[in-house]
Amino acid sequence: GFVSLEEFLAASEDPEWIQVEKDRFTNDYDKDQDGRLDPKELLSWVVPNNEGIAQEEASHLIEEMDQDGDKRLTEAEILQNQDLFLHSEATDYGRQLQDERFYHEEL
Repeated sequence: GFVSLEEFLAASEDPEWIQVEKDRFTNDYDKDQDGRLDPKELLSWVVPNNEGIAQEEASHLIEEMDQDGDKRLTEAEILQNQDLFLHSEATDYGRQLQDERFYHEEL
């Protein structure tokens, strides 16, 4: 039910990768600093919170596509800028959720 630092680092022998991931384990994931990841801490590793990235991408899309300056995207504005909209990281993520090629088992 727990993942130790050793288990967390077992995926690689690359010293640079190990140092980066050890820092992540200690400073980002192991919130209670007990040297292991409990189920709640594991969730933050396996399913990271991408809210900040999503907010940035949404702001970028609105800034680029909002032709009337109302801070909202209409269907017409999206259709006029469909290449930008369809190739956005935010909408590509939505496509990935539906595409079976992107599903794979990590653990």
